[in-house]
Amino acid sequence: MLLAEDDAMLRMLTEKSLGKLGAQIASFDNGQKALAAFESDQFDLVLTDLMMPMMNGHELTKSLRDLGAKIPIIGVTAAVIGDETDEWLKDGANAFISKPITPEKLQNALDMIGFTPGGAT
Repeated sequence: MLLAEDDAMLRMLTEKSLGKLGAQIASFDNGQKALAAFESDQFDLVLTDLMMPMMNGHELTKSLRDLGAKIPIIGVTAAVIGDETDEWLKDGANAFISKPITPEKLQNALDMIGFTPGGAT
């Protein structure tokens, strides 16, 4: 699983929470670093914050789709309703969850898009 989140505390909490479920997580503090990691490794799922320095969630999502990525991209934001999420869906995001990420919220989003992790990395 690829995680892009600029807030160190939220990144750590997400890693801990999802790690308890057995997820292997590569996390980065901005979209630019996450994109570079994506280009050199394989992932089953992307979780990305919207507001990040260097490259935000919109830009990361567009860049991943431009590279031909077909994997689910789940946006993470405090604003899960409105124009922001509509634009993100146009960029190629599959779903959204509100902060903070919990295993339950992630599972609900995965169920909504019909994704079954097969040893998600």
